[in-house]
Amino acid sequence: MGSSGVAACRALINRDDSPINIIAADEKTLSDLPLRDRIADLQEKGLEVVTGPGSFDKVARRGLPLIVLSPGIPKVHPVVSLLAQSGTTLWSELELGYRLLPTRPFIIAVTGTKGKGTTVRMIGSILEVSGIPSVIGGNIGRPLCDLLQEASNAKVLVLEVSSFQLAFVDSFRPDVAVFTCFFPDHLDWHPSLEDYRESKEKIFQNQKPSDWAVLNADDPSVVRMAAKVMGRIMWCGKSVAESCPYCTHWARSDDEYLWVSMGAHEFPVCRWSQFPFRGLHNRYNALLAVGAALLAGADPGAVADGLTKTPQVRHRLEIVGQINGVTFVNDSAATVPEAVGVALESFQEPIHLIAGGRSKGTHWEKVLKTIKERVVAVYGIGSSGRDLCEVIRKKLLKDSLYCETLDEAVKKAFERAKAGEVILLSPGSASFDQFRSYEERGDRFCHLVADLQKESVKSEKGD
Repeated sequence: MGSSGVAACRALINRDDSPINIIAADEKTLSDLPLRDRIADLQEKGLEVVTGPGSFDKVARRGLPLIVLSPGIPKVHPVVSLLAQSGTTLWSELELGYRLLPTRPFIIAVTGTKGKGTTVRMIGSILEVSGIPSVIGGNIGRPLCDLLQEASNAKVLVLEVSSFQLAFVDSFRPDVAVFTCFFPDHLDWHPSLEDYRESKEKIFQNQKPSDWAVLNADDPSVVRMAAKVMGRIMWCGKSVAESCPYCTHWARSDDEYLWVSMGAHEFPVCRWSQFPFRGLHNRYNALLAVGAALLAGADPGAVADGLTKTPQVRHRLEIVGQINGVTFVNDSAATVPEAVGVALESFQEPIHLIAGGRSKGTHWEKVLKTIKERVVAVYGIGSSGRDLCEVIRKKLLKDSLYCETLDEAVKKAFERAKAGEVILLSPGSASFDQFRSYEERGDRFCHLVADLQKESVKSEKGD
């Protein structure tokens, strides 16, 4: 019973129509649930709560007509197969929230392996500067079931949607579906890479011919997904105007400008020198965000200001601080190796890389070349860190040190780093072996850097 589960229960309890029996289940004990106080409030309103080991099986065998699955329950969990075989309808909180919307606004949904949250924030900022009432949420921030009234009062609803949510949708239909990029991830949640891909592609399945898909033209996996699109396509990429001369709607970039065509002619909307985000991947996020925002009615003249005012995303190439000329960067949201490669390519400075955690069934081979070119040393943490260090030593003959904990890795990296170098936390793995989330892991990194800064100040005063 996390935030999405509590939101779903609250939304169902607050319905005005005929009362229904609502049961919530979690295999943790009630006292171990972080949101136990909110759950207790819902119990007073009639929510039945089943907790503790075996609770999923108990609820699954009650023959319920509908179950809303938390994203924390992997598709490979035995109870999911049991429910599917029993004929129970399975929805995600996203599907439930969509069906409960009192009034349907214009909906932009953003998915992809990485870049979703940043793209959603960019879209929201452009819409805000354009004066268009909008709400953002979903997998980022508040669940849709917590936003029902706000979303109905807004003109545009912008949602980050994950494969966990899309896997169990039935009628969810965005007016604009944005796909950032695709590579292997969450293979500890999905039974196969193909299932992961098919879950992501469900963002298109209910779209009408008048709806739009905004796609990354430079990602071959996303290009192949175009065959699944039911509506119109707006391509976004470096040279999309040349590769797709018949396209009327596109966004592209050159070294100086972000260009857009909305059907008649192309025009620049932003100079890259104004763009506040680091990394080529964020330029792609901007192309996609601008395309989606303009399709929702944003003012082209608001694009540059909107991108500039987009809040920096925590735990994604977040500059934490600098000590003695060494820069600390928190990229804890990089939970797959491919995301680490993107992070490494965002820096020209030599890098001390802190990586590892709990493996998600992905592999490091694709980013070894980038590690060899840009990394001074690797500091392994968590259950997968030891194997990573071994790979680095054998295949790259690079300096690597298994530290086990993040605390030790930060300490060792700082001892060895020189002025002008970067200490980058970009784990390429899940956090659940030592932390509850990648956010908690990133927060711990920031705390450790703050402690080092305090020690540095004391040392300077002592001198």
